[in-house]
Amino acid sequence: MARWDGASWQPVGTGVMRYERFRARHPSEGVDIVFDHLPGGWFCEIEGDPDAIEARVASGGLSAARSIAWSYPELFERLQKHNEMQADAWTSALVADAAFRIPPATDPFWADSETDG
Repeated sequence: MARWDGASWQPVGTGVMRYERFRARHPSEGVDIVFDHLPGGWFCEIEGDPDAIEARVASGGLSAARSIAWSYPELFERLQKHNEMQADAWTSALVADAAFRIPPATDPFWADSETDG
């Protein structure tokens, strides 16, 4: 996996966490377009070689500037802080709790996702 750093795609390290995820993978132009449904929302990833990812983003009219640079473990940690709660796993039961919410895309929560990691 890679993330856009504002100038190029950089490899992303992996964290360890427990979460529910349903995934659909669609090969496209040398990369995999991946749609993940996690409790509370949908996320899309483009996986593959960083150069192939950059080319696919450009050819698809996508904007790397609108990407979220956080891994799922980073996102989960930030969501816990945002919701002022602690949890050991990202599950349907957690999201059913009225205290845990994923902010809408227009929320300032997402504003620093490109540069802050």
